[in-house]
Amino acid sequence: MKDLDEENFDDSDLEYEDEFENSILENNEVDLDVSANFDEKVESLFSWKERSDAHDRFLMILKFLHFSDNSLKESRDSPTYDRLWKIRKIFDSFNRTFKEVYDPTENVSFDEVIIKFKGRIHFKQYIPKKRKQWGLKMYKIADATGYTYDMRVYLGKDKKENLSTSATYNVVNAMTDCIKGKGHKVFMDSFFSSPELYRDLLKEKKINSCGTVRPNRKHFPKNLAPCKMKQGDLAVKFC
Repeated sequence: MKDLDEENFDDSDLEYEDEFENSILENNEVDLDVSANFDEKVESLFSWKERSDAHDRFLMILKFLHFSDNSLKESRDSPTYDRLWKIRKIFDSFNRTFKEVYDPTENVSFDEVIIKFKGRIHFKQYIPKKRKQWGLKMYKIADATGYTYDMRVYLGKDKKENLSTSATYNVVNAMTDCIKGKGHKVFMDSFFSSPELYRDLLKEKKINSCGTVRPNRKHFPKNLAPCKMKQGDLAVKFC
């Protein structure tokens, strides 16, 4: 494959790609006008690519690609309604396969990612501090090699969650079931970490935890909260 010609590549190419992806995700079908424009851009970058019957067949399959039976859709008012029902089966299949074919490294990370998406959907998120501000929020467990071991799409507030603990506590506690009792160490940022979570992960699942922390979190040691620290300083409390 020839390298991309940087002089012929600009931001408009990315816009065509986003428009093409959104037309698939939002409508479950391919906008042939959009795909044609996108295809022209790709062909201008890859001189080896030629139109063929196989390419047209791919677009036709993509247009009718579907993962659920619409007649089995539950009412939105149903307590068991799943906002991800259109792709739930294949999504869960991916998650099962991730675990069947691979054992993660000792050190794993837990974090949230944003999948860029500008279509119309109820659980689309806007996070201004992220590079991709609009999109679908997903929680992931990944190991030191970058392999995704488990994932979950944020679908909004879950009415079935334990109300006595925070939403971040609940999602980490639920997703780490797949690595409990195996001696893993999980790393996370201050959005998820809390003394209560770290204690329960170690006590109930034999998982050691490490991460940045926010001093205003519940159960955070009060004698450490007022401490003003500079870059490179370290404060430790042994329990």
